[in-house]
Amino acid sequence: MTQSISKKFKMLLAGIVTTLLIPSSVFAEEGPERGPGEWDSIGYAQSIRIPTNGFATTQTVSSGGGNIKIRISNASPDNVYRVWLYEKDDDGYDPVVPYAKYGYGDYEITWDVSGFTDGSDGKAEIFAHIGYGSVEDDVTIQFFD
Repeated sequence: MTQSISKKFKMLLAGIVTTLLIPSSVFAEEGPERGPGEWDSIGYAQSIRIPTNGFATTQTVSSGGGNIKIRISNASPDNVYRVWLYEKDDDGYDPVVPYAKYGYGDYEITWDVSGFTDGSDGKAEIFAHIGYGSVEDDVTIQFFD
């Protein structure tokens, strides 16, 4: 009987040691890539209507600086529209560039926002106006950093 308990204990100990030898990364779930050189989605995919006479305002997202991209999808292929990018401050907001960029149908537009990081968090709070489309259109907008 002592031999049986001793044998069970050795088997249990061998199982524990084997488990500890397997790298913990095998059991870890992979999260989203958040590294430099990779486009990471920020905010949420937002449904928005591009008006022909005026503009709509997107959600505000936080960027760590560098480049930021807006992807417009589900747009009519013949739609031409304008997009203005802004950085929000406590005292209002500033355009990232003083002019609109144009989009055509499904499109991706990129800006450099490295000069707009501020505040205690060192981030740029970014939003966009999109509008004056050649056709009124329901689209999906997603920000990437």
